[in-house]
Amino acid sequence: MKAFLSYCTSSIGRKTAVALTGLGLMLFVVGHMVGNLQVFLGPDWINAYAHKLQTLGPLLWVIRLGLLAIVGLHILATLSMVLENRKARPARYAVDAHKASTAASRSMAISGTILLCFIIFHLLHFTVRAVPGHGYNEAPILMADGTALPAHVTLDKHWGLKLEEIDPIQAHNTHGMMIAGFSYWYISAFYVLGMFLLSMHLSHGAASFLQTLGLRNEALKDAIAVGAKVFAWALFAGFVSIPASVMLGLLKPVALLH
Repeated sequence: MKAFLSYCTSSIGRKTAVALTGLGLMLFVVGHMVGNLQVFLGPDWINAYAHKLQTLGPLLWVIRLGLLAIVGLHILATLSMVLENRKARPARYAVDAHKASTAASRSMAISGTILLCFIIFHLLHFTVRAVPGHGYNEAPILMADGTALPAHVTLDKHWGLKLEEIDPIQAHNTHGMMIAGFSYWYISAFYVLGMFLLSMHLSHGAASFLQTLGLRNEALKDAIAVGAKVFAWALFAGFVSIPASVMLGLLKPVALLH
């Protein structure tokens, strides 16, 4: 146990922690994007998907708290390494390293901190639904133009490999909540900023974790760097397509489609 704790607090241990937690978060982000993009398939898909997650009950909160713990560990380990490197780094070396690094790598700590603020807001907005004026629980859901949408809808389809008919039940109007939320320009702007910082973070981190885990070599260095950038900005495009479509009027709630 003592040897394990010593490894965890060592430089290589913290680098490994950053790499493994980063990998876990990248997998979650991909899954989260795929889930969110179901909003383009219509209200039945996204509402059934969200209701399926809610049926997990306490397990869903265990998963959420676990993800928050991973985020916290990732940030703490990253900040710890940044502070340690700054203390140990001579001034001349710092100048040379700054020239050799990228904007993404130099801003990892800052972008990570801002991302934490975004994650907290995002959870308060869409998960806890505690942002003033954006409760989405009992009162009608209000879009930026004042249009009122029901907080709950009748759900008659079950989410799985395909939608299957079920006895009608009352479920949360996730489709309306997402569209109403992004109808406010400042929320969409903050979301785009958060996704930009996430993608910039990933454009460096997706390649770095392979190096830390010993899975990258010089022959593949350039290809992996390009692949990391493509991966990061593809995620950006996927996530941002939702608020962009809402702001452009391409994605509308059911109430406005009839």
